[in-house]
Amino acid sequence: MNLWSDLTHSAGSTAPEIVKIQLLPYSLPFSTPWHTAQGVLHFRDGWLVKIRMADGMTGWGDCAPLSWMETEQTSAADSDLQRLQSQLAGLDPQQALQRLEGIEEISSAALFAFETALLDLLSQQQSLPLSRLLNPQAAPMVEVNAAVGAITQLSDIQIMRAVDAGMRVLKLKAGVAGVQEEITRLQQIAAQLPEGVRLRIDANQAWTMDDALSFFQESEKLPIESVEEPLRNPDIEAWQSLAECTRIPLAADESLLNTDLETLLESGGISRVVLKPAMLGGLHQCMVLSQKAAAAGVDSVVTTTLESAVGVWACVHLAAAVDPMQQTAHGLATSSWFSENIGKPPEIENGKILLPEKQGVTYSGCANRDPSSSLSPQGEGMLTLKTYRNG
Repeated sequence: MNLWSDLTHSAGSTAPEIVKIQLLPYSLPFSTPWHTAQGVLHFRDGWLVKIRMADGMTGWGDCAPLSWMETEQTSAADSDLQRLQSQLAGLDPQQALQRLEGIEEISSAALFAFETALLDLLSQQQSLPLSRLLNPQAAPMVEVNAAVGAITQLSDIQIMRAVDAGMRVLKLKAGVAGVQEEITRLQQIAAQLPEGVRLRIDANQAWTMDDALSFFQESEKLPIESVEEPLRNPDIEAWQSLAECTRIPLAADESLLNTDLETLLESGGISRVVLKPAMLGGLHQCMVLSQKAAAAGVDSVVTTTLESAVGVWACVHLAAAVDPMQQTAHGLATSSWFSENIGKPPEIENGKILLPEKQGVTYSGCANRDPSSSLSPQGEGMLTLKTYRNG
């Protein structure tokens, strides 16, 4: 399926042209310091992409490269944003999307940002929410999982707070401590959970095969709904071997960056793919991957990569589009990790996000739709937060 051809055909042949593209840098403060392999972060840096049409309509995108990962360098994203800014000016949204699809060697985060802004415009022109532009059968609401932290660092209070908030899936980070220590704590956590609440484990490729086998052997009876990226540097044979040793579904996340999805699906080693549009090349590419996965009986989970409210809203719409029957919880409850934001992020009630019927990417949930109204310039074009505070 050529998604953009379908969308541009349905949009008609005449549309106002792009008259201005702005790149607006931002810096979001973490509520608590964020620990990475490269050090401790206190801010999440990125750019808003603001595209304005001749008729005054505005589209928004979010570029927040993961500077601590080798796959996304901030300098490359900055350069790509400027390149796209010059190449797409003067086109209409349909033409710009088609031009975007033909540009090679562009960073994933920059592609996601411009694509989101253009689709925001296109969905507004068609008076549709972005989710229904991507899939006319998109779900009206999206269930989310709670991201509660590392297994051995969690308190009982944190666990019960997530349960009391209506979360039915709790995502826990593994691979931080020893396998046996994590299993012991996981058993304690599981004993507290009400019936129907399940655990999603993310090992971030921390385990050897022996570690993974030990974990699965001792956790088979626990309420675990999936384990993401259990193996260190896995190949196809490793995925297959591990899947044959456990009933717990395995999910591919980082592996999608360097392993062909169709080969993974054919191996039978995975039961789920984790879709992060900022890392995988945008909404279009994630739609394609989810369709391939669904054809193989594999489900899809959409997860943010710590974007601003703009990026999170785009991921919410994608989750509604790829999972119209809402068969799983998605990793979208990440805005609370920031003490301030560029606008109002999605509200979560009883573990779910209700998508408004408003057209576009739903950034109208923020002040006056235009986040510039909640930002003030400081220094060399950097934007600091002024109005929206979490909590």
